[in-house]
Amino acid sequence: MMNANRTVYDVLIVGAGPGGSTLARLLALQGQRVALVDKARFPRPKTCGDGLTPRAVRTLRHLGLEHRVAAGGHQVRRARLYAGPDLEVTAPFTALPQELPPYGWVVPRERLDQRLLEAALEAGAHFFPNEPIARIDRQAPHSVAWGRQGRPWRARWVVIATGASTGLLRRSGFLSQAPTTLPRPAATGKAWPTWMTLWSSSSCPKSLTATPGSFP
Repeated sequence: MMNANRTVYDVLIVGAGPGGSTLARLLALQGQRVALVDKARFPRPKTCGDGLTPRAVRTLRHLGLEHRVAAGGHQVRRARLYAGPDLEVTAPFTALPQELPPYGWVVPRERLDQRLLEAALEAGAHFFPNEPIARIDRQAPHSVAWGRQGRPWRARWVVIATGASTGLLRRSGFLSQAPTTLPRPAATGKAWPTWMTLWSSSSCPKSLTATPGSFP
């Protein structure tokens, strides 16, 4: 493992979820020196609907990672859309533009994130788990991210890939206030639905039947 205190990386990516790991892989393949840090140790459980839409599948194809990520997953070929409390529409993915595959995948986030992380490491990125970042300071000629016990991480570029979590953005002065969030019920268990459930508004159906493995 490299000495993170002294190394100046080309890019420091905070957050090893799908976005962070994918970017780390792409940059490492281009010869960039990449550090990927996350507050958790992987693999780790992650609350998520677990659905990969046809657009996401197309991205995985372009990365050459679809079969690796989807191995052991469940393929779905249609979507059920709830638009408000009363409108429900079910449509096949074959109705989408032809450049998109006619299916999606249901893959547990724990598995998805781990496989994308492994692909990033194979490309040459360096991963540092269990490393929460307190804040980021923009200083010439590089930025500094402050980690556990005041440890400095230096890089020419810093990417915050923390998903829905906005704490680091606010602590670093990039966001003035937290965005509005909408709580949702969730269900866990084993199920093999033939559709992917999507939601287009803040309203749930009047009669909600939860599908294990997903949530609105």
